[in-house]
Amino acid sequence: MAEQTDRTSPYKRVGRAGKLSLLGKIKYYLKCAVIVPIPLLFNIIRATTVAANRRLTVSSFAAAGFLRTLLEQLSPEEIQYYNPNACDTYHAWLEEKSKDPQVKKFPGLQEKLSVDIETLPNGKSSIFWVGDRRTCKKVVLFFHGGGYVFPLLPGHLEWALRYVEETLNTKNEFAVAVLQYTLVPSARYPSQFAEAVDGLQHLFDSGFEPKNIIIGGDSVGGQMAHALLAHVVRPHPAVRKIELAHPLAGAFLVSPFVSLNTQTASYRSNAPIDMLSAPIIRDTARSFFHGTNGHEEIKEGLGWSFPMDVPETWVDSMGAATGKIYITAGKHEIFATSCEEYAERVRGRNTGSVDVTLEIGEKEAHDFILLEGLLKQKGDATERMLKWAIEAISED
Repeated sequence: MAEQTDRTSPYKRVGRAGKLSLLGKIKYYLKCAVIVPIPLLFNIIRATTVAANRRLTVSSFAAAGFLRTLLEQLSPEEIQYYNPNACDTYHAWLEEKSKDPQVKKFPGLQEKLSVDIETLPNGKSSIFWVGDRRTCKKVVLFFHGGGYVFPLLPGHLEWALRYVEETLNTKNEFAVAVLQYTLVPSARYPSQFAEAVDGLQHLFDSGFEPKNIIIGGDSVGGQMAHALLAHVVRPHPAVRKIELAHPLAGAFLVSPFVSLNTQTASYRSNAPIDMLSAPIIRDTARSFFHGTNGHEEIKEGLGWSFPMDVPETWVDSMGAATGKIYITAGKHEIFATSCEEYAERVRGRNTGSVDVTLEIGEKEAHDFILLEGLLKQKGDATERMLKWAIEAISED
């Protein structure tokens, strides 16, 4: 089922991404007024001080301190109450783009940015299209990050737009299929992963071939991308199987959440400056796995969720899923060590079948490509990603 609406049509806002009871709202506003300001000030001052000492861009790390405070201080339900519904975000962003003079600099781009939402057969998730799926030659299936508690953010859509801009009116023109999936606590593991599989199957059913599809995402979206690749090789028993006629064009994992180990070198050195922290990671895993057998899977050596916490043979045969994987992390993020080790493991276990590109942003922390999107900047992280994606689709 699909919904196609002109940008100029009236749209009734859905509202916030989550609901709170009257008591919950009172607690939320009291928390924001009384409790949150102190850790917010502390996190921003600490992050910007460390950033200044390391000669990094202070404003970016101030934003990281703000996001860290939200993740540390607010419950999943409160975070979703704070943020607009994903559908509202998508409509508002498209409305903004309809008036954006920067968009008009790209001939023909305006016509490709209209509301196009496809509800998947599972009835739970949707695809929000950025670009024209009817005329595109290549597709990015995008899984947004946010710890499974944040809804889609405008920065993710800005990021998606870069793919369309960069390939507009070329033989490899992109459209981006942004998966809107069910958030925690409404759904737990492996529901989000299953919805990612449904999204990919929908693209196949719509006529797109694996060789013309790149999958990927940021943070937990990167985790979802890994899970999908692993599922092709070793199907998860609770998720529908998916078969590829041939490997996907590529996969990108931006600051992927691939390990629960909080004792690495990058955790120790980057805890004061990153938007994530060990307590946030523990809370994320606890919420994600609550009431499921996720932890038992890891103990049994099954690595759909956290491949770096199981035997290294888990990433064998990834070439059956894709021949190109792009992994990036910030030098100043707590995931830096696990991301580097994941890249080396995949490369080492798939010599000759998977071309693994690892890039470490020298002045970045966690998921800085999203921060660039939120700030409407086409920065270094975005440029690196686009370069890899265009090369990946140009080699087929």
